[in-house]
Amino acid sequence: MEHSKIWILVCLFATHVRWVDADAYVLVSDLENGTIYKGSLLQGLADLTPLPLVGLSRPVAVDFDPVEQMVYWTDVGQPSPKISKAHLDGSDQRTLIYDLHLPAGLALDVKSRMLYWTDENLGHIARLPMDGSGSKDVIVESIIHPRGIITDHDNGHIYWADAGNNGTIERANLNGTDRTAIVQHDMKFPSGLAIDHRESKLYWCDTLLETIERSDLNGNFRAVVLNLTRYNGTLYPFDLFLLEDNVNVYLTDWGTTALIRVSKTGVGERNYGPKIFQRAGGIHIYEDFCDSSPCMNGGTCGLSTAGFTCQCPSGFGGEVCQSAFCDSSPCMNGGTCTYSGCLCTTVYRGNLCQIDFCESYPCMNGGTCYSLTDDFTCYCAPGYEGDICELGGDNLPYGLIIGSVMGVVTLIVVVLLIIIFCIKRKRTGRTNERVIQLPDIQTIYAGQTNPQLHQAQPPPPYNQDAGQSLYYHAYADPSDLASGQQCAYATQMSRKGVDEEKM
Repeated sequence: MEHSKIWILVCLFATHVRWVDADAYVLVSDLENGTIYKGSLLQGLADLTPLPLVGLSRPVAVDFDPVEQMVYWTDVGQPSPKISKAHLDGSDQRTLIYDLHLPAGLALDVKSRMLYWTDENLGHIARLPMDGSGSKDVIVESIIHPRGIITDHDNGHIYWADAGNNGTIERANLNGTDRTAIVQHDMKFPSGLAIDHRESKLYWCDTLLETIERSDLNGNFRAVVLNLTRYNGTLYPFDLFLLEDNVNVYLTDWGTTALIRVSKTGVGERNYGPKIFQRAGGIHIYEDFCDSSPCMNGGTCGLSTAGFTCQCPSGFGGEVCQSAFCDSSPCMNGGTCTYSGCLCTTVYRGNLCQIDFCESYPCMNGGTCYSLTDDFTCYCAPGYEGDICELGGDNLPYGLIIGSVMGVVTLIVVVLLIIIFCIKRKRTGRTNERVIQLPDIQTIYAGQTNPQLHQAQPPPPYNQDAGQSLYYHAYADPSDLASGQQCAYATQMSRKGVDEEKM
């Protein structure tokens, strides 16, 4: 059986060692039956089964995103070649870009979240964000027959195979600049590409030469890994993939119904897995480190660009949650321990709650001190203020005292003015109405014409026996007022007296 292994050394109290096995899964497209298969290397591909995807016609290139755990593929089937993605269980399947011509190659840069592809008919390389947002960006043009493509994020490069003009392998920056041919002799129809990052080697297969070759990442030190011509022209290698911590290269070939496996040294080639392919296309292998449950102490495992990560529960940390941070009770001065750090009380600060900014009692005049992240603040007692409550009593600024006094005086004056205004309005009577006692009417209105008299009682309670008399309202004739004559009036307050005034 075949499997990939990651060696993770975990030291607990300098005595515990743990090894983590990671299963690896193969994704292979079949152009003839419109299927993408998945199988486990650990089981020798005995479990090779189609992914539950819909609407596939002629899938060619495949790749995998370990962050979102989604498979990406190109489909050259007519009438609308496209690039799509979906989860391995078939959920969230959607097309990222339609109306391509012949998207033969596909490569993900999962760290920068970019999708690259070659279009053999249009002779260019384009890219798009992996979520499908934005627009298609053509970064390299004037390629005769672009086929396979791979990304090398750490070195900032893309590599692609050009099957035209007897074949070349070219390299450019991730944005398409600084294009250069690194392998361009003794080739016929290069197709698939792969990188061994650990050894900084570039691998490719040539369909017409029936070979697997390799060089360094600059195209130097070229060597043949496997020559398949001894099979009398019955093999046509299409794509290849290798694992950095595995000694083997895996190959799809149009001349056989199974995969081909060969060591990096070029020996031991053989068919690998069940013979179920009609025309095997692109191949990709990803490692699922979470299958072996590497996270300890209740940690949750998730795949990442680096392999896997563990989300640790509170109080634990380390690559696989192996460290119990709080076992030694490191937090001082009543701090609460969590793996992310110590939660300190209001007085103490620092990684271990070891710092007390208020230890020197900096707040004056009864102020209360509270520690901040890297400083302190004072809450002052009534009558005091300032950064450390240093202002108060005789120390208050003269301007502040004068301002406070003037404010109080102004408030008192405003209140008094309002009271006087209200009293004055209450004492003021009607200017066109006067109240007189009936016996005096002839005296008061002597010389006036047509005085208008109206009898009215005083406001209740009315009690004539108590000395209140009837009130009469007399209105001067409007013509008299118009002629400028004076109006005499009298207001009887009681039977005891009458005040007379002239207007």
